[in-house]
Amino acid sequence: MSIRSVKINIDFDQEEIGRLDSLFEQSTCVFNKYAEYCFDNNSFNKFNAHNACYHDIRKLYPQIPSALVQVVGYSAVGAYRGSRKKCKRKIEIRHLKSITYNIRGCDLRGSQLTFSCIGKRIKKIVSVPEWFTDKYDIEKFKIIQLNRSKSGKYSVNFIYKVKSKEKVQTESKKVLGVDRGIYHLAATSDGQFFSGKEHRRQQRKHLYNRRCLQSKGTRSSKRKLKQLSGKEKRFSRNTNNVISKKLVEHCIKEEYNIIALEDLSGIRSKRKGKVLNKRLSSWPFYQLQTMIEYKAELYGIEVKYVDPRYTSQKCAGCGKINPENRKKSKYKCSCGWKCHSDVNASINISNLVSTKVSDTGSCQPAACDDEVC
Repeated sequence: MSIRSVKINIDFDQEEIGRLDSLFEQSTCVFNKYAEYCFDNNSFNKFNAHNACYHDIRKLYPQIPSALVQVVGYSAVGAYRGSRKKCKRKIEIRHLKSITYNIRGCDLRGSQLTFSCIGKRIKKIVSVPEWFTDKYDIEKFKIIQLNRSKSGKYSVNFIYKVKSKEKVQTESKKVLGVDRGIYHLAATSDGQFFSGKEHRRQQRKHLYNRRCLQSKGTRSSKRKLKQLSGKEKRFSRNTNNVISKKLVEHCIKEEYNIIALEDLSGIRSKRKGKVLNKRLSSWPFYQLQTMIEYKAELYGIEVKYVDPRYTSQKCAGCGKINPENRKKSKYKCSCGWKCHSDVNASINISNLVSTKVSDTGSCQPAACDDEVC
Protein backbone atom coordinates (compact mmCIF):
# COMPACT_ATOMS: atom_id res chain seq x y z
CA MET A 1 0.00 0.00 0.00
CA SER A 2 1.39 3.41 -1.05
CA ILE A 3 0.32 7.00 -0.59
CA ARG A 4 0.19 9.45 -3.51
CA SER A 5 -1.00 13.05 -3.71
CA VAL A 6 -2.10 15.32 -6.52
CA LYS A 7 -2.42 19.11 -6.41
CA ILE A 8 -5.69 20.63 -7.66
CA ASN A 9 -6.32 24.36 -7.98
CA ILE A 10 -9.85 25.38 -6.97
CA ASP A 11 -11.52 28.70 -7.74
CA PHE A 12 -13.08 30.11 -4.57
CA ASP A 13 -15.42 33.11 -4.59
CA GLN A 14 -14.76 36.22 -2.47
CA GLU A 15 -17.03 35.11 0.37
CA GLU A 16 -15.24 31.75 0.63
CA ILE A 17 -11.81 33.37 0.43
CA GLY A 18 -12.75 35.65 3.33
CA ARG A 19 -13.77 32.65 5.43
CA LEU A 20 -10.58 30.78 4.51
CA ASP A 21 -8.43 33.81 5.41
CA SER A 22 -10.14 34.00 8.80
CA LEU A 23 -9.67 30.25 9.28
CA PHE A 24 -5.93 30.44 8.62
CA GLU A 25 -5.47 33.50 10.85
CA GLN A 26 -7.19 31.85 13.80
CA SER A 27 -5.49 28.50 13.13
CA THR A 28 -2.14 30.31 13.30
CA CYS A 29 -3.05 31.52 16.79
CA VAL A 30 -4.06 27.96 17.77
CA PHE A 31 -0.73 26.64 16.51
CA ASN A 32 1.17 29.24 18.57
CA LYS A 33 -0.88 28.44 21.70
CA TYR A 34 0.02 24.75 21.53
CA ALA A 35 3.65 25.60 20.73
CA GLU A 36 3.81 27.93 23.73
CA TYR A 37 2.54 25.16 26.02
CA CYS A 38 5.19 22.74 24.71
CA PHE A 39 7.96 25.27 25.25
CA ASP A 40 6.87 26.35 28.74
CA ASN A 41 6.28 22.82 30.03
CA ASN A 42 9.02 21.07 28.02
CA SER A 43 6.38 18.53 26.98
CA PHE A 44 6.01 16.86 23.60
CA ASN A 45 3.04 14.63 24.38
CA LYS A 46 0.07 15.56 22.20
CA PHE A 47 -2.52 14.16 24.64
CA ASN A 48 -1.18 16.23 27.53
CA ALA A 49 -1.10 19.33 25.31
CA HIS A 50 -4.67 18.62 24.17
CA ASN A 51 -5.99 18.27 27.73
CA ALA A 52 -4.25 21.48 28.81
CA CYS A 53 -5.08 23.72 25.83
CA TYR A 54 -8.18 22.46 24.02
CA HIS A 55 -10.97 23.86 26.21
CA ASP A 56 -9.36 27.30 26.57
CA ILE A 57 -8.79 27.52 22.82
CA ARG A 58 -12.40 26.55 22.10
CA LYS A 59 -13.54 29.46 24.25
CA LEU A 60 -11.16 31.90 22.51
CA TYR A 61 -11.89 30.68 18.97
CA PRO A 62 -15.37 29.08 18.97
CA GLN A 63 -15.75 29.46 15.18
CA ILE A 64 -13.03 26.94 14.34
CA PRO A 65 -14.37 23.36 14.03
CA SER A 66 -13.21 21.12 16.86
CA ALA A 67 -11.54 18.63 14.48
CA LEU A 68 -9.34 21.39 13.04
CA VAL A 69 -8.32 22.58 16.51
CA GLN A 70 -7.00 19.10 17.25
CA VAL A 71 -5.24 18.73 13.89
CA VAL A 72 -3.50 22.11 14.10
CA GLY A 73 -2.56 21.52 17.73
CA TYR A 74 -1.06 18.11 17.01
CA SER A 75 0.97 19.59 14.14
CA ALA A 76 2.44 22.16 16.56
CA VAL A 77 3.39 19.42 19.02
CA GLY A 78 4.94 17.43 16.18
CA ALA A 79 7.00 20.45 15.11
CA TYR A 80 8.45 20.71 18.62
CA ARG A 81 9.02 16.98 18.92
CA GLY A 82 11.05 16.97 15.70
CA SER A 83 13.29 19.88 16.72
CA ARG A 84 13.47 19.59 20.51
CA LYS A 85 17.21 18.81 20.50
CA LYS A 86 18.21 21.94 18.61
CA CYS A 87 15.31 24.31 19.36
CA LYS A 88 16.25 26.59 22.27
CA ARG A 89 13.58 29.21 21.73
CA LYS A 90 9.82 29.29 21.43
CA ILE A 91 8.40 28.50 18.00
CA GLU A 92 6.02 31.20 16.82
CA ILE A 93 4.84 31.41 13.23
CA ARG A 94 3.25 34.41 11.54
CA HIS A 95 1.25 32.64 8.88
CA LEU A 96 0.18 29.00 8.76
CA LYS A 97 0.89 27.60 5.31
CA SER A 98 -1.30 24.49 5.28
CA ILE A 99 -4.00 22.62 7.20
CA THR A 100 -4.36 18.85 6.91
CA TYR A 101 -7.93 17.59 7.21
CA ASN A 102 -8.71 14.17 8.64
CA ILE A 103 -11.72 12.06 7.66
CA ARG A 104 -13.98 14.01 10.04
CA GLY A 105 -13.22 17.32 8.36
CA CYS A 106 -13.46 16.45 4.66
CA ASP A 107 -15.35 14.15 2.33
CA LEU A 108 -15.23 13.35 -1.38
CA ARG A 109 -18.33 11.85 -2.96
CA GLY A 110 -17.93 11.38 -6.66
CA SER A 111 -16.72 14.76 -7.87
CA GLN A 112 -18.09 16.80 -4.96
CA LEU A 113 -15.60 17.85 -2.29
CA THR A 114 -16.80 19.18 1.07
CA PHE A 115 -14.58 20.33 3.93
CA SER A 116 -15.01 22.18 7.21
CA CYS A 117 -14.46 25.92 7.47
CA ILE A 118 -15.62 28.83 9.60
CA GLY A 119 -19.38 28.81 9.39
CA LYS A 120 -20.83 26.15 7.10
CA ARG A 121 -18.83 23.61 5.10
CA ILE A 122 -17.47 24.58 1.69
CA LYS A 123 -18.69 22.49 -1.24
CA LYS A 124 -16.87 22.38 -4.57
CA ILE A 125 -17.02 20.30 -7.73
CA VAL A 126 -13.53 19.02 -8.54
CA SER A 127 -12.01 16.69 -11.10
CA VAL A 128 -8.90 14.60 -10.59
CA PRO A 129 -6.51 14.87 -13.60
CA GLU A 130 -6.60 11.98 -16.04
CA TRP A 131 -2.82 11.52 -15.95
CA PHE A 132 -3.09 10.74 -12.21
CA THR A 133 -5.91 8.20 -12.54
CA ASP A 134 -4.21 6.55 -15.53
CA LYS A 135 -0.84 6.28 -13.78
CA TYR A 136 -2.02 4.98 -10.39
CA ASP A 137 -4.49 2.31 -9.37
CA ILE A 138 -6.45 4.40 -6.84
CA GLU A 139 -7.95 2.34 -4.04
CA LYS A 140 -9.26 4.87 -1.52
CA PHE A 141 -9.45 8.62 -0.93
CA LYS A 142 -7.73 9.40 2.35
CA ILE A 143 -7.43 13.10 3.30
CA ILE A 144 -6.85 16.55 1.82
CA GLN A 145 -4.32 19.25 2.58
CA LEU A 146 -5.46 22.85 2.16
CA ASN A 147 -2.54 25.13 1.21
CA ARG A 148 -2.17 28.91 1.15
CA SER A 149 0.61 30.56 -0.87
CA LYS A 150 2.41 33.80 -0.01
CA SER A 151 0.24 35.64 -2.53
CA GLY A 152 -2.94 34.45 -0.75
CA LYS A 153 -4.01 31.86 -3.32
CA TYR A 154 -5.44 28.53 -2.18
CA SER A 155 -4.92 25.02 -3.53
CA VAL A 156 -5.84 21.54 -2.36
CA ASN A 157 -3.70 18.41 -2.28
CA PHE A 158 -5.73 15.21 -2.64
CA ILE A 159 -4.06 12.29 -0.86
CA TYR A 160 -4.97 8.78 -2.00
CA LYS A 161 -4.11 5.22 -1.11
CA VAL A 162 -2.96 3.42 -4.24
CA LYS A 163 -2.38 -0.26 -4.83
CA SER A 164 1.20 -1.47 -5.07
CA LYS A 165 2.19 -4.23 -7.43
CA GLU A 166 2.90 -7.53 -5.76
CA LYS A 167 6.53 -8.54 -5.46
CA VAL A 168 7.45 -11.00 -8.14
CA GLN A 169 8.38 -14.36 -6.63
CA THR A 170 11.08 -15.83 -8.87
CA GLU A 171 13.80 -18.38 -8.25
CA SER A 172 16.59 -16.05 -9.39
CA LYS A 173 16.48 -12.47 -8.14
CA LYS A 174 18.30 -9.76 -10.06
CA VAL A 175 19.98 -7.21 -7.77
CA LEU A 176 20.97 -3.65 -8.67
CA GLY A 177 23.63 -2.26 -6.35
CA VAL A 178 23.64 1.52 -5.81
CA ASP A 179 26.58 3.38 -4.28
CA ARG A 180 25.77 6.89 -3.00
CA GLY A 181 28.52 9.47 -2.82
CA ILE A 182 29.54 13.10 -3.25
CA TYR A 183 31.22 13.32 -6.66
CA HIS A 184 28.72 10.87 -8.09
CA LEU A 185 25.45 11.14 -6.16
CA ALA A 186 24.61 7.59 -7.25
CA ALA A 187 26.44 4.91 -9.23
CA THR A 188 24.91 1.55 -10.15
CA SER A 189 26.48 -1.88 -10.48
CA ASP A 190 25.79 -1.92 -14.24
CA GLY A 191 27.72 1.30 -14.88
CA GLN A 192 25.09 4.04 -14.67
CA PHE A 193 26.22 7.34 -13.11
CA PHE A 194 24.41 10.37 -11.65
CA SER A 195 26.96 13.16 -11.47
CA GLY A 196 27.17 15.56 -8.55
CA LYS A 197 28.98 18.27 -10.53
CA GLU A 198 25.95 20.58 -10.72
CA HIS A 199 25.24 19.97 -7.04
CA ARG A 200 28.76 21.06 -6.06
CA ARG A 201 28.50 24.14 -8.29
CA GLN A 202 25.24 25.18 -6.68
CA GLN A 203 26.69 24.47 -3.25
CA ARG A 204 29.68 26.77 -3.84
CA LYS A 205 27.36 29.44 -5.20
CA HIS A 206 25.04 29.35 -2.17
CA LEU A 207 27.99 29.23 0.23
CA TYR A 208 29.47 32.39 -1.30
CA ASN A 209 26.12 34.20 -1.22
CA ARG A 210 25.53 33.20 2.42
CA ARG A 211 28.91 34.53 3.48
CA CYS A 212 28.34 37.85 1.74
CA LEU A 213 24.87 38.29 3.25
CA GLN A 214 25.91 37.19 6.75
CA SER A 215 28.71 39.76 6.77
CA LYS A 216 26.16 42.53 6.23
CA GLY A 217 23.76 41.54 9.00
CA THR A 218 20.93 43.86 7.88
CA ARG A 219 17.24 42.95 8.06
CA SER A 220 16.97 42.69 4.28
CA SER A 221 20.03 40.42 4.14
CA LYS A 222 18.46 38.11 6.74
CA ARG A 223 15.28 37.90 4.65
CA LYS A 224 17.39 37.08 1.60
CA LEU A 225 19.24 34.38 3.57
CA LYS A 226 15.92 32.71 4.39
CA GLN A 227 14.95 32.75 0.71
CA LEU A 228 18.27 31.22 -0.31
CA SER A 229 17.86 28.47 2.28
CA GLY A 230 14.52 27.46 0.76
CA LYS A 231 15.96 27.59 -2.75
CA GLU A 232 18.83 25.28 -1.82
CA LYS A 233 16.46 22.78 -0.18
CA ARG A 234 14.18 22.76 -3.23
CA PHE A 235 17.14 22.14 -5.53
CA SER A 236 18.32 19.19 -3.42
CA ARG A 237 14.83 17.70 -3.23
CA ASN A 238 14.28 18.02 -6.98
CA THR A 239 17.66 16.40 -7.74
CA ASN A 240 16.95 13.47 -5.41
CA ASN A 241 13.48 13.09 -6.92
CA VAL A 242 14.92 12.88 -10.45
CA ILE A 243 17.63 10.38 -9.43
CA SER A 244 15.21 8.09 -7.56
CA LYS A 245 12.74 8.15 -10.45
CA LYS A 246 15.41 7.23 -13.02
CA LEU A 247 16.76 4.44 -10.81
CA VAL A 248 13.34 2.82 -10.44
CA GLU A 249 12.60 3.21 -14.16
CA HIS A 250 15.95 1.58 -14.91
CA CYS A 251 15.05 -1.34 -12.64
CA ILE A 252 11.72 -1.81 -14.43
CA LYS A 253 13.37 -1.69 -17.85
CA GLU A 254 16.19 -4.11 -16.97
CA GLU A 255 13.92 -6.33 -14.79
CA TYR A 256 15.73 -5.91 -11.48
CA ASN A 257 13.88 -7.36 -8.47
CA ILE A 258 15.96 -5.76 -5.69
CA ILE A 259 17.72 -2.44 -5.14
CA ALA A 260 20.69 -2.77 -2.77
CA LEU A 261 21.78 0.29 -0.77
CA GLU A 262 24.31 0.97 1.97
CA ASP A 263 23.03 1.60 5.48
CA LEU A 264 24.36 5.14 5.96
CA SER A 265 22.70 5.82 9.32
CA GLY A 266 25.05 7.81 11.56
CA ILE A 267 27.28 8.92 8.67
CA ARG A 268 27.28 12.52 9.90
CA SER A 269 28.32 11.57 13.43
CA LYS A 270 31.68 10.20 12.31
CA ARG A 271 34.75 12.45 12.42
CA LYS A 272 36.35 12.54 9.00
CA GLY A 273 37.88 16.01 8.98
CA LYS A 274 36.39 19.45 8.59
CA VAL A 275 36.21 19.47 4.78
CA LEU A 276 34.80 15.96 4.33
CA ASN A 277 32.29 16.38 7.17
CA LYS A 278 31.06 19.57 5.50
CA ARG A 279 30.55 17.74 2.20
CA LEU A 280 28.81 14.80 3.84
CA SER A 281 26.41 17.03 5.75
CA SER A 282 25.57 19.12 2.68
CA TRP A 283 23.57 16.44 0.86
CA PRO A 284 20.38 14.73 2.16
CA PHE A 285 21.29 11.05 1.67
CA TYR A 286 18.32 9.90 3.77
CA GLN A 287 15.91 11.89 1.58
CA LEU A 288 17.18 10.06 -1.52
CA GLN A 289 16.82 6.76 0.34
CA THR A 290 13.17 7.38 1.27
CA MET A 291 12.33 8.49 -2.28
CA ILE A 292 13.81 5.29 -3.70
CA GLU A 293 11.86 3.26 -1.14
CA TYR A 294 8.39 4.62 -1.86
CA LYS A 295 8.87 4.67 -5.64
CA ALA A 296 10.18 1.10 -5.65
CA GLU A 297 7.34 -0.11 -3.42
CA LEU A 298 4.78 0.99 -5.99
CA TYR A 299 6.26 -1.39 -8.59
CA GLY A 300 6.92 -4.32 -6.25
CA ILE A 301 10.71 -3.80 -6.11
CA GLU A 302 12.40 -4.62 -2.81
CA VAL A 303 14.97 -2.32 -1.18
CA LYS A 304 17.60 -3.99 0.98
CA TYR A 305 20.48 -2.56 3.02
CA VAL A 306 24.00 -3.82 3.66
CA ASP A 307 26.87 -2.92 5.96
CA PRO A 308 28.89 -0.17 4.18
CA ARG A 309 32.24 -1.21 5.68
CA TYR A 310 34.97 -2.06 3.11
CA THR A 311 32.64 -1.84 0.11
CA SER A 312 34.97 0.75 -1.46
CA GLN A 313 38.18 -1.13 -0.61
CA LYS A 314 37.10 -4.64 -1.53
CA CYS A 315 37.82 -6.07 -4.98
CA ALA A 316 34.63 -7.14 -6.76
CA GLY A 317 36.60 -9.71 -8.75
CA CYS A 318 38.54 -11.69 -6.13
CA GLY A 319 37.17 -10.34 -2.85
CA LYS A 320 40.47 -9.09 -1.41
CA ILE A 321 40.43 -5.95 0.74
CA ASN A 322 43.25 -3.51 0.03
CA PRO A 323 42.76 0.27 0.40
CA GLU A 324 45.77 0.92 -1.84
CA ASN A 325 43.95 -0.55 -4.85
CA ARG A 326 41.70 2.50 -4.99
CA LYS A 327 43.18 5.74 -6.34
CA LYS A 328 40.47 8.38 -6.57
CA SER A 329 38.06 7.25 -9.30
CA LYS A 330 40.09 4.22 -10.42
CA TYR A 331 40.19 0.79 -8.84
CA LYS A 332 42.81 -1.73 -9.94
CA CYS A 333 43.55 -5.04 -8.20
CA SER A 334 46.51 -7.40 -8.51
CA CYS A 335 44.14 -10.10 -9.78
CA GLY A 336 43.61 -8.07 -12.97
CA TRP A 337 40.24 -6.56 -12.08
CA LYS A 338 39.98 -2.87 -12.92
CA CYS A 339 36.95 -0.67 -12.77
CA HIS A 340 35.61 2.71 -11.74
CA SER A 341 35.84 2.85 -7.95
CA ASP A 342 32.15 3.76 -7.50
CA VAL A 343 31.04 0.94 -9.82
CA ASN A 344 33.30 -1.46 -7.92
CA ALA A 345 31.65 -0.41 -4.65
CA SER A 346 28.15 -0.80 -6.10
CA ILE A 347 28.99 -4.32 -7.35
CA ASN A 348 30.18 -5.23 -3.85
CA ILE A 349 26.90 -3.91 -2.44
CA SER A 350 24.97 -5.98 -4.97
CA ASN A 351 26.99 -9.10 -4.14
CA LEU A 352 26.38 -8.71 -0.41
CA VAL A 353 22.62 -8.78 -0.99
CA SER A 354 22.89 -11.60 -3.55
CA THR A 355 24.55 -13.88 -1.00
CA LYS A 356 21.58 -13.39 1.33
CA VAL A 357 18.81 -14.06 -1.19
CA SER A 358 20.50 -16.84 -3.17
CA ASP A 359 21.83 -20.20 -2.03
CA THR A 360 24.23 -20.43 -4.96
CA GLY A 361 26.64 -17.79 -3.65
CA SER A 362 27.47 -14.31 -4.84
CA CYS A 363 26.71 -13.08 -8.33
CA GLN A 364 29.50 -12.59 -10.76
CA PRO A 365 30.24 -8.88 -11.31
CA ALA A 366 29.39 -7.46 -14.69
CA ALA A 367 32.23 -6.69 -17.04
CA CYS A 368 33.52 -3.17 -16.56
CA ASP A 369 33.67 -0.72 -19.44
CA ASP A 370 37.25 0.54 -19.71
CA GLU A 371 35.98 3.86 -21.09
CA VAL A 372 34.40 4.62 -17.72
CA CYS A 373 37.78 4.19 -15.98
